[in-house]
Amino acid sequence: MSNWTILAKGCDLQGGHARRLLLGTVIALAACVGATAPSAGKEGTKGQVTARYAVAGIALGLSSSQVAAAASKAGYQLLHETKGDDWAEALRSATGAPFEFGRPNKGIRDQEYRRGGERISVNYLPMPGGSIATLIGYSAPLEVLSFEQAEAELTRRYGRRSFGQAAGAPWSMWCAKQAKDARDCLNYARITLSESNDGVSIYTDDPGLKAEQIRLFRQHTGAKASF
Repeated sequence: MSNWTILAKGCDLQGGHARRLLLGTVIALAACVGATAPSAGKEGTKGQVTARYAVAGIALGLSSSQVAAAASKAGYQLLHETKGDDWAEALRSATGAPFEFGRPNKGIRDQEYRRGGERISVNYLPMPGGSIATLIGYSAPLEVLSFEQAEAELTRRYGRRSFGQAAGAPWSMWCAKQAKDARDCLNYARITLSESNDGVSIYTDDPGLKAEQIRLFRQHTGAKASF
């Protein structure tokens, strides 16, 4: 099996979906559509887009336990984990409650997985059902995966790229919606691929997840603005 194949084995494009363009040294993102975000309890996650992007089977919207299972199946081992706020603490902060020193972190902020020279980083977002993956990044040395190989595979899955450059530090972006330029694409889910001296990087992100969290904050607090 090729090194690229393990990035998102079994994922096919089902509508060109593709959050943050890192302009400069590394701009990267990769993903595939088809995974579905888990339920967030009785409240659910109404309004969340169900199609998610994935790297090595790790999809946006998955819970930390689902991420761990997908990473293990793809041959990755957990290298580092940082604790973070759970939903209750995030909700307290959102409503302006004072910070409590010594309060244990019950959620997960981020994780890093490794498989040989390949690394996957996952950032999490507190939701009612637990921490969910909100940003997934993949990196590999050029000896493992070349920019040309990665771009060819992404083009096969998503069609012609939306934006990019070939000169200097090459990068390519596939935008979920029609955008006027790469900066405008930051408002939507997207796929971005880039190359640096360190290797090839792929990231997937979706601003819709944060928007959904804010919607749920408002729903749970029932707060109304007064001005």
